[in-house]
Amino acid sequence: MYKLMCGRKLDFTDLMEINPELAKVLTQIQDMVMRKREIEADDTIAAELRAEMVGSLRYRYKAADPAVAAPDDGTMALEDLCLCFVHTPPSSVYQYTEHPLRVGGADEEVTIHNAADYVQLASDYVLQIGIAPQIEAFKGGFSEVFPIEKLAIFTPQEVQSILCGEQRPEWTVEDLAKYTDPKFGYTRDSAGYTRFLEVLYELDTDERKAFLNFATGCPSLPPGGLANLHPRLTVVRKTLDGHGNADGSFPSVNTCVHYVKVPEYSCKEVLKRQLLIAMTSKGFHLN
Repeated sequence: MYKLMCGRKLDFTDLMEINPELAKVLTQIQDMVMRKREIEADDTIAAELRAEMVGSLRYRYKAADPAVAAPDDGTMALEDLCLCFVHTPPSSVYQYTEHPLRVGGADEEVTIHNAADYVQLASDYVLQIGIAPQIEAFKGGFSEVFPIEKLAIFTPQEVQSILCGEQRPEWTVEDLAKYTDPKFGYTRDSAGYTRFLEVLYELDTDERKAFLNFATGCPSLPPGGLANLHPRLTVVRKTLDGHGNADGSFPSVNTCVHYVKVPEYSCKEVLKRQLLIAMTSKGFHLN
């Protein structure tokens, strides 16, 4: 989608992500087409033998199993797939109808002799023609807010970062110290605050995303990382009513202002354990 927004065309690599099953089929058929061309271009082979070799090209529908005796070797003639020049969306996912890839496509069987056309037309339909109305409608709506053609100066990855922020949060100990604020019971020299920053630095990517979602309501950072998170992440000391045990309590948050309320735990290990539990729990009881 980001490639299309930047004015680029989708290619076969994209098809492998969008529809891996179709890409797998088309890749095998394309390999058969290339082999057919190699055979037909070989003048050292008699014409009759070339035709025979082309006719014997096989489509592999499953991995070869040495325990299975021939003729069930996991291959079949392309014609036995019973394909025609029609695009059929997976019925379990999409609810729209079949689309001929060209006029009369429903009545045209795919054979080794027209397979190249089928690969091209099927790819073009999924990646371009079939999605053109939806993409044009999206571009029209987007352009009411911002001229979408201006996105051409960006890479798809840059557009994703602009719209969705940093998808793999990165920060250093220095970043954490510079772009977080201790308040209400904590100072920059407080042991509870410095331990908290050490724990945040040690989190892996998925844990960092979970923490951000816990503390800010969003699992990603804005472009530029912590430096551009507003309001800044603020760490305050959580006070316990009565005689509560800090090691048995959990951090809590106020996502609207990016406040993380952290008790004064006895050690970093307890802090990390309680933080991981809190930030992976569901509901509003940890606010």
